[in-house]
Amino acid sequence: MKEIDGKRWYKIGEVTKKVERSASTIIVWYDAAEYAAETGHPFPFVLPKFRQDIDNRKTRYWSENGVEMLIKFRDSVMKGDLSFYTRGKMWSPSERERISQDKKDFKNEHGIEELVDEY
Repeated sequence: MKEIDGKRWYKIGEVTKKVERSASTIIVWYDAAEYAAETGHPFPFVLPKFRQDIDNRKTRYWSENGVEMLIKFRDSVMKGDLSFYTRGKMWSPSERERISQDKKDFKNEHGIEELVDEY
């Protein structure tokens, strides 16, 4: 935590403890909001702005109010609300095809055949 002009700013590691979510989850929230804006997908949530100008490492910092907003976001987002992003961006068809091909290559390389039920 850093104090600047009487205002407290929390690093992402400190925020993860307060929000009770991992850093990667919080980053996905912001990536999903950015992806929604780029693609015109509705994103009915408001995420607080963070700062990256506090140190030379571009660490993300949130104000106390920002942390409270993240907690409200955490409590309002429902399972599946961000699936437009995770399915559309993170698991794009090319990514699914690459994973499928990797599985096939592995099976061929190691002589593994599909198991067939004999019932």
